[in-house]
Amino acid sequence: MVRSTHPWVNQFLGDHLRSVRELIASSSHSVSKVDVVILAGKEETPVESYGLEFDRVSSASLLDRPDALSRVELTFRSMLLKLNGAMASLAKLDVAGDDVSFTLRLHVDSETATAAEDLRWAAVDKEEESEDICMIPVYATREPFRMKMSIRKC
Repeated sequence: MVRSTHPWVNQFLGDHLRSVRELIASSSHSVSKVDVVILAGKEETPVESYGLEFDRVSSASLLDRPDALSRVELTFRSMLLKLNGAMASLAKLDVAGDDVSFTLRLHVDSETATAAEDLRWAAVDKEEESEDICMIPVYATREPFRMKMSIRKC
């Protein structure tokens, strides 16, 4: 496992992950998927993405069961272990030079996209699906709520 030693990268990720948590927790917003997309070249062409897709769950329904929060934690741990194993089997990215970056993308409903006031997020046009994408399923569960994780190689 590696961790960023660059304070500005850590700050960027922390700010955006807190923002994602706030949007997911808000009853007025609908976030269905979070992607981390690896981009290459000056054109910022997507070469790989890691997606976490989930159903909206109210905290009240989640807390109805006494073991629900520990089950969510165990599910996330399992998901991260599966992701680590899947990443170990992937070929190294074939990108020329050091011109590689990443972006975070949220999949939201149209009302959330138009109402977004958080300047960390900008609305974008829906991407066209490429025919040469390889989807690698990593993890899926229905308990304690529906979640799926996948890797997309472009």
